[in-house]
Amino acid sequence: MIELRNVTYEVYVTSSSGSQINITDAVEDVNTAEMENQIATRINFKMYNAIYQGRRLSQLIGLGCPVQVVSRWSGGKETVAGIIFECERNTAVTTETFSVTAYGRAYYLQRSQDDFWFEAGQGTAGIVSSACGRWGVPISYRGPSAVHPKILKKAVFISDFILEMIAAAKKLGAGEGIVREENGKLCVVKPGSNSTVYAFTEENAISAKQKYSMTDMVTQVKVVSSENNETLPQVVATVTGDTRYGTFQRIVTATDADKIADAKAEAQDLVNEKGKPAETCSATLPDTPPVHKGDKIYIKAGALDGYYIVTSVQHNCSRLQMTVTVQKA
Repeated sequence: MIELRNVTYEVYVTSSSGSQINITDAVEDVNTAEMENQIATRINFKMYNAIYQGRRLSQLIGLGCPVQVVSRWSGGKETVAGIIFECERNTAVTTETFSVTAYGRAYYLQRSQDDFWFEAGQGTAGIVSSACGRWGVPISYRGPSAVHPKILKKAVFISDFILEMIAAAKKLGAGEGIVREENGKLCVVKPGSNSTVYAFTEENAISAKQKYSMTDMVTQVKVVSSENNETLPQVVATVTGDTRYGTFQRIVTATDADKIADAKAEAQDLVNEKGKPAETCSATLPDTPPVHKGDKIYIKAGALDGYYIVTSVQHNCSRLQMTVTVQKA
């Protein structure tokens, strides 16, 4: 277990002239986050417009400047890197501060679209690495890999394409994958593959929450054919799951006769994914810098008891706390 008294954070910014500045003493409310369904790491902090070597920080630091949040503890070090994308100036009578938001390099993949063509027989690792390579984003692929059919995607966001390929590999039997940033690289890992599993109990956990909801359930899916647009679509199949909580129906359309099998498979996937109440678990814990999205941790606090996979994590560097959402391992 990492002791909080041994955890320290430092924040560095590379100025527009290329010099690295330690702004730790000029910042507060420092947070880093790895969110679910997003591949880029986010960094937030508030910076006071202090004087550094005779100049205000606002004269040295701005959009596009690289940022590093470095955490240290006994025997360990973790670095979260990003680039400043937003900077909001707040002026009061006695102080002037800047609310800064930075993202890892993978943010370019979240905000950019591209076209993709891959012949049948390509592996997931090669496809994802190719997509990242076009944009100069380094990647470490340790996730699932399957052999894919022909792929043609037009005007898709690159991050969505990557997540779609990871999901496709799962459907092809290769297992699950988590996409995150780590040490300046985009990493694809298998959930729970971390070698060190950190444990949190009622003695050190700050809070724990567990929520069940049936508001997004799908228990029945109609598969319809769209061959004749002048009449009501023909129902070609109905996939029904567990309806003890009632029937929540969706419709999947098969565009032609050759696509009916694919539409049935899509309907079954939808029932499998959303056919039962959703469980949402979260906890606020002592900050543990090496805990990333996709890691396995142990929690015994309140209703949470067992091993869990982290689906999102936010590190509050100033308060030395982290908030995680998790699902059962």
